[in-house]
Amino acid sequence: MVPGTITNDEVTDVFVQAALATVATMSRAEDIAMHFAVMEFEAWLLAMEHLLCRAFPTLAPEMVEQELGCRLSDIDPQRCFYRPSAELDRILRRIGSEHDKSRHELERICACLTPDDISKATEHGRCRNLRIFYEAVRRCLE
Repeated sequence: MVPGTITNDEVTDVFVQAALATVATMSRAEDIAMHFAVMEFEAWLLAMEHLLCRAFPTLAPEMVEQELGCRLSDIDPQRCFYRPSAELDRILRRIGSEHDKSRHELERICACLTPDDISKATEHGRCRNLRIFYEAVRRCLE
C-alpha cells in the first residue's frame, strides 16, 4: 500500500510566501534565510532510505518496505506522511531502537549523510523543500 498525498503544495506555498513576506519587512532581511521541512524534518530523513540503513546497520531497505508497505524511493515522504517522526519511530522499533528526536540521534544520522543521499531524496521532484534548502547551502559554500 502506497500512502496517499496528504499535503498540498499550493497550501504550503501560501504559508511559505507569507513567512517570507514577514521577513522582508524586517531590518537586514537580506541576512535572513528561511527554509521549511514540510510536515517534519524526519520526512527528509525518510527520503534518504540508504542513509538510515548506514546510520542503523541492522536496518535493511526490505525491512523498511515491509514495515511501511511501500518503497520510500517511490514516494515523497514530505507529501505522504502526516507524522513522519512516527513513521521513523515505527521503522526503528523494528530493529529494537526508537526515534527520540534527540540531538545525539540526529548527529548519529547526519554523520552518515552524503551528497548522494540528498540527490536521491530530491530526484524526480521528491522533497522539493529539501532541494531548495540544499541549493541555498551550496550557494553559501561557493
